[in-house]
Amino acid sequence: MGHIVGHLVRRGYELSRDQLLQKEAETFMKSDFKMPIWGYVVIGLTVAVSIFALASISYTIGHVILTLTAVETPMTEEYMNVDQPGAKTDSSLQKESLLKDVEVVTAPVPAKPITSSLPGTFKHITSIGGFRARWRGLKFGLVYFFIFGFFCHLIGYAAPRFPGSRSIVSTLVAVIFVRIHAAWTHATIAMPSQKRVRDRLLPRRLCWRQLAIPTFALMTVPRGLHYAIFCTLMYVNQIAAAKDLTWLWVAGGIVLLVAAICVDIFVALPLLATLSRIEAALLPEDEDTIVPVDRSFGGKVVPNSVAGTCAFATFKNAFKSIDGEARRRMAKVYFKMFIVITGVLFIAFHAVLFELWAIMGDKLPLLLLSVNAKIQQQM
Repeated sequence: MGHIVGHLVRRGYELSRDQLLQKEAETFMKSDFKMPIWGYVVIGLTVAVSIFALASISYTIGHVILTLTAVETPMTEEYMNVDQPGAKTDSSLQKESLLKDVEVVTAPVPAKPITSSLPGTFKHITSIGGFRARWRGLKFGLVYFFIFGFFCHLIGYAAPRFPGSRSIVSTLVAVIFVRIHAAWTHATIAMPSQKRVRDRLLPRRLCWRQLAIPTFALMTVPRGLHYAIFCTLMYVNQIAAAKDLTWLWVAGGIVLLVAAICVDIFVALPLLATLSRIEAALLPEDEDTIVPVDRSFGGKVVPNSVAGTCAFATFKNAFKSIDGEARRRMAKVYFKMFIVITGVLFIAFHAVLFELWAIMGDKLPLLLLSVNAKIQQQM
């Protein structure tokens, strides 16, 4: 009986809420307010600048810096430790006798990675390629995304549709065009040059089998785990809705969100680094990189001979060459990009909201109520 009463109360609340939202929407639609042309221009410019800033940040941090962080292998440098166990404090001691008791000990220590901080990385790449170095390889990236998107839509339109068909098509297209993606990576990590896209394309017979496996893994493993997380979330939502357990929906959403982030950090980023390191190892011998790169994967293969080795062995050696320090640096870049993008979105949202208030004045609350009413009606 209590369940029936609760259901009736909830339905009555939903009907009254829908009627109130409909009334709010109609109130704004009946008002005589019209947005001036200059208002559309100001808001449009703000949105355009925000989109450009977000795209630039996503490319610079999410591709350029993340790729450089993935491929960098810090070299070792030597330091000298001076030990004087028999040194005397007598002021009359001569410099010649002091030097006889000095022991010079050298030991290799890892140098500080260039990509250890965002400001340091920006300073390094701009010192090599100037201000435009923030968008290194952008031309190659645009070519890759155009070809990737075109063939994904073309094959997806012709192929039969079923659950997961888009993921299969995108994986297939990514594996087919691994040479263009490798050219994009080479343009990002190599010293500045005037090479065109076709000049950077590697021979198919030498590189395709080396790049197909890491590309396939990168396109399938994280997606499969994300799909499993999404299905689990839907199942939890069904249970929460059936038993009216709001806490279960909130707790389940938080746990699964954390799980999705862990998949990106512990699975997607290492696979991306594996692919990037194999691509870097295939860079022609006559080209240098702007960060130190170990093309031997920690001495597992002969440098500049990756193309002739077993593809599975290359994938295994490249994956094992990613140590904990490299994983931490990549995770830091990932979180910094998230924080910067969140900050830009926060600023852009409030900037647009302030402009709407300056233009509309007292009509702004009615607009917000109308938008909220339309959203609630469609849900």
